[in-house]
Amino acid sequence: MAGWLILLTNAPVAKLPAKASGYLYRVRWQIELIFKQWKSVLRLDVLPSQNPYRVQCEVWARLLGALLGFVWHQHTNCACLSAHQREISFSKLAKQLQQHSQCLARTLFQDPAGLKSLLRQIWHNILKLARKEHQPSRPTTWQNLCAHWLDPAPA
Repeated sequence: MAGWLILLTNAPVAKLPAKASGYLYRVRWQIELIFKQWKSVLRLDVLPSQNPYRVQCEVWARLLGALLGFVWHQHTNCACLSAHQREISFSKLAKQLQQHSQCLARTLFQDPAGLKSLLRQIWHNILKLARKEHQPSRPTTWQNLCAHWLDPAPA
């Protein structure tokens, strides 16, 4: 916001140009935001039990859910980028999965043969309803990395 950024690194300029270091820092910050989203969306900081074994089980279950959500996010994000040039919001994806969780569990135990069609339906809902809003005023992180690091202009 102040118009300047100070970063210190021991990476050689040939491997990490100055412009790229700023964008990589922003990518690192996005990773921090992912952990923040996991904490808020999956409520990793809210554990109602006092039993240490139950708490451990809940934490592992939520982390497993976060991992599965992350995998779904990556796959749907790739599909949405190639089909619509739009990204998928992790929080919107998590809400979609939460909305379908009871139906998923019921189908898994009562109609395992129908699970594939249900997952396909959820997939299409996520691609349609979990897209990030388009912000044409600023390039994406990937576009910045390509422009300033992967395809640097000759100096």
